[in-house]
Amino acid sequence: MIIIGGVAIVLVANGGWMLLAPDQWFFATPIVWRTGVPNPHFIRDVGWTYAAVGVLMICGLFTERFRTTSLMLALGWLAGHAAIHLGEVATGVCTGRQFLSESPQVWGPPILLMIGVALGRKRKRSTE
Repeated sequence: MIIIGGVAIVLVANGGWMLLAPDQWFFATPIVWRTGVPNPHFIRDVGWTYAAVGVLMICGLFTERFRTTSLMLALGWLAGHAAIHLGEVATGVCTGRQFLSESPQVWGPPILLMIGVALGRKRKRSTE
């Protein structure tokens, strides 16, 4: 559960930064500022989503009854976001080089969440 908690904290922190200082976040994130001019409203919209997904993951960690639902909803958004980026490479919207440069930020959270869930399930089975 440490992996999931770590990812959740990073998502909440990133989302909070996007909400509170969208222009600062934009110019501090090279893979983003290469896409054009900042749109603070859009950055805040996405920041709210990141923060909400992180909070959802934290709720899942501390509420066993809703753990699976919370974590799968979070994974749904994170994996969907990553799939959109993959689709943009496949359709030529962005280059393979851009895709590789943004992969850790885009693919890291859903992959780490899946690893955390798998490890949590394995641990739970071993204690039953």
